[in-house]
Amino acid sequence: MVFCFILKDHFVPSAGFLLKKYKVSFKKSKPNFTVNTNSNFKKVFKKMILFVLLLRLFIACENHRFDSDKRQIMAKDLIMNRLPKAKSFDITGFKEDKVQMPNDSNFKIQIRYSLDIEYLDSNKVFQKKKAIVMFTPDGKSIINSKIIDR
Repeated sequence: MVFCFILKDHFVPSAGFLLKKYKVSFKKSKPNFTVNTNSNFKKVFKKMILFVLLLRLFIACENHRFDSDKRQIMAKDLIMNRLPKAKSFDITGFKEDKVQMPNDSNFKIQIRYSLDIEYLDSNKVFQKKKAIVMFTPDGKSIINSKIIDR
């Protein structure tokens, strides 16, 4: 049942603030439609289950962007460890590419990270170098690294 207020031949739903100002009469009215709550609940429940399953599927997908970030952090940490007395270390450029290696290598395709670095060495001389770090094809291990002049 729905409670409504009738005020001077106008239908005003939930006009409780008008009770003090005007004389208001109460009238009980029945809605014109019936609601089957059991079937509506089942529909909503099925949609919720479907949403949760799809959400789980998207969350469980592997994100390859994170792998690239992880490799970049590994390369930066390796270069910083090779320059222990470097101060104000900064990476100014970054490049990632796949390199085809000759047949004598264990890995046919390697991932190469080129980092342009700037740092202040132990003699307080500003250095600009290029660091190259080679990763395995899966990107989880470092094969070798070197630091060269730009």
